[in-house]
Amino acid sequence: MAEEVRYRNTELYNGNAAYEVVWQEEEQQSSHPARRRAARRAASRRYGLSITAVLGVIVVAAMVVIALMAYAAYTSTAAEAIAVRTQVEELEDANRKLTVAYEAAFDMNEVKAYAQTALGMNAPAADQIGYVRLEAQDSVAVCSGDGGESVLSGITAMIAAAIGR
Repeated sequence: MAEEVRYRNTELYNGNAAYEVVWQEEEQQSSHPARRRAARRAASRRYGLSITAVLGVIVVAAMVVIALMAYAAYTSTAAEAIAVRTQVEELEDANRKLTVAYEAAFDMNEVKAYAQTALGMNAPAADQIGYVRLEAQDSVAVCSGDGGESVLSGITAMIAAAIGR
C-alpha cells in the first residue's frame, strides 16, 4: 500500500521552492498525544452528572406539582362559584314571586276605601297637620309616702293614675 503524502499549501511557495515532507512526520508524532488526552477527557466526562441538570429537574418537577395543585384549587373554586350562582338565581326567583304575592295581598286602594267607609277615617288636610316640639327633657318625680300608707294603697293609686280615673 502506498502511503498518501500530504504537502503544505503550495500557494505560499510560488512554485519555486521544493515541497517539504518533513512537516508531515512532525504532525504525525504530535497527533498521538492529542488523541490520548482527548480519550482521557472523554472517559472522565462519560459518567459525569451535572449539578445544574439535577437542580433543573427538581425545579421543573416542583413547578409541575405547584401547577397541578393550583389547577385543582381553581377547579374546586369554580365548582363552588357555580353552586353559589345557582343558589342566588333561585333566591332571586323566590324574591320575585314573594314580592308579587305581597303586592297582591295588600292593595292600598282597598285599604284606603275600607278606612274611609267602614272606619270613618279621612286623610288630614294640610292645615290639620301640626308638629309638637318638646325642648324640655324628660323628668321623673319620686313621691315619698307619709309612712301611714301601705304598699297596696300605693299600687292601687298607680293603677288608677294609669287608667285615668
